[in-house]
Amino acid sequence: MHEDTKIVRGLDEERFHKTDAQTNKSINAHRLPIYQTSTFIFDSLEEAYGAFTGEEHHHIYTRVSNPNALYLGKKVALLEGAEAGVAFNSGMAAIATTLLTLLKPGDRMVSSKPVYGGTGELFAYLQEHLGIRVDVLGPEEFYDALKAGGYRVAYVETPGNPTLTVYDIELVSNLAHENGAVVVVDNTFATPFHQKPIRWGADIVLHSTTKYLNGHGDTIGGVVVGSEEFVGELLHTTKMFGTLMQPFNAWLTARGIRTLAVRMRKHSENAMRVARFLESRPEVVEVYYPGLESFPYHHIAKKQMEKGYSGMVSFVLDGTRENLKRFITSLRIFHFAVSLGDTDSLATSPALTTHALSPTTDFPANLVRLSVGLEDAEDLIADLESALKRAFSTSGVAGR
Repeated sequence: MHEDTKIVRGLDEERFHKTDAQTNKSINAHRLPIYQTSTFIFDSLEEAYGAFTGEEHHHIYTRVSNPNALYLGKKVALLEGAEAGVAFNSGMAAIATTLLTLLKPGDRMVSSKPVYGGTGELFAYLQEHLGIRVDVLGPEEFYDALKAGGYRVAYVETPGNPTLTVYDIELVSNLAHENGAVVVVDNTFATPFHQKPIRWGADIVLHSTTKYLNGHGDTIGGVVVGSEEFVGELLHTTKMFGTLMQPFNAWLTARGIRTLAVRMRKHSENAMRVARFLESRPEVVEVYYPGLESFPYHHIAKKQMEKGYSGMVSFVLDGTRENLKRFITSLRIFHFAVSLGDTDSLATSPALTTHALSPTTDFPANLVRLSVGLEDAEDLIADLESALKRAFSTSGVAGR
């Protein structure tokens, strides 16, 4: 029997496994392979001891570290201008692990308002179960609170979900650092293509990679970047809670990031056209988009955002819950779904979905949030126009 046949049939397993290991080390692939493994092989007792004591770097177990997750963290750190980063199995895992690394019972943190509904629920959990006080405040109150001091963490989601409220990251960072607070910025809506918080003084930046960084609606994940020292502490917490991103999701997200610039340009271009269209409609009371000069925080967005204002647009319908229902169900190109940053356009009612259980909700009930995708802008506008007409066709409101 030929030796090759023995290997294929598993009759020489030692040679088979050695060949497999040698191949992985020598193939020189242009793209990082998917390291879909639960554990990693040591060459010696000394190497294993060094890995477990931290004396040398060696992957041990995928809950602790994995090449794909660490590679993704490094890539996002590079984009954000940070020293290091690590990827998580969800955006909420990234936020929770970060806050649990920074805070202890009795600490205080201050947060911008609004924030994603899940983040608001996490804040309530931290207060109720861990004794960590969280003050969730609008811009002016937030700045005043930072001036007064007493906070361990200043947490900012900007633009905020779902009203796109923009906080001045430079001002936040200056005020926070004067009083010893660490600045954490959720940059999910803007992405590093449009906004780099570390450039404006932030210490830590995080993302739900599920959204724009992956960009294709087929993974769940998160990432946190910051200093080497902080990311080292974060990795220890990650190991305890098992929140590291899985290899395949990390690989998919890294692949998505390669087209981030191309996608964000189109998202932003389409969103601006959609926002201007909505501003012209009598059925719409208010439009929230940082790129509009009528937007209250446009001057801040213009200062700290570049190359556009991302693809998120929110607006308030001038009508009842029934009008909202008709509008949502009349959409044909926009899909009624939560999440955002997909190639496809999505629409949702935050008050009835993502923020339904959030204790920090403070926006109109008839607010609609759009994640403007990569479709033709004229098609998107036509879909919105048709849905608006259907929503108010029997309302009896003049001009509709």
